[in-house]
Amino acid sequence: ILDREGKVTAEKEMQPVSGVSSLGDNRISVYAEVLVKDPYDGEFDYIDYSEGLFDLSLNEIIPLGRYLNVYRAYNYATGIEEKFDYICAGRYTGNNTRWDIFTMDGKLIIENLNEISQIGPKYLAVVKGFSAGLIDYEGNWLVKRSIFDTLVDD
Repeated sequence: ILDREGKVTAEKEMQPVSGVSSLGDNRISVYAEVLVKDPYDGEFDYIDYSEGLFDLSLNEIIPLGRYLNVYRAYNYATGIEEKFDYICAGRYTGNNTRWDIFTMDGKLIIENLNEISQIGPKYLAVVKGFSAGLIDYEGNWLVKRSIFDTLVDD
């Protein structure tokens, strides 16, 4: 990592990096090619892209290879960009994306969300499994409804 004057502030040997983005609060997202393990036999199967979360000394907080997307939690619904001290990380499981929510220090606090519809300062509007509603940042449901309308819903 270089500062604005071009001086090296941190360095680390890792797989070829395609991009680096600042997430604020001394956190960066690193985007790189990684070898992906086949979930069935555990062997390295193919090369894909992945993002990881690092601090400015390049200490790994959320490892490369686990998530396809890693970004800061923002709310754009009010028309004013609000950022929150949480990280959203998306991974593919078969044909679906699952989302996990982390603290800025990499502590997993909510996992396996099907969808994040809205992010607020105290809650998230989510779909998890066959339920939809509001969940707080400790993983507790505040409002929970079935995604089905009837017992014979398609």
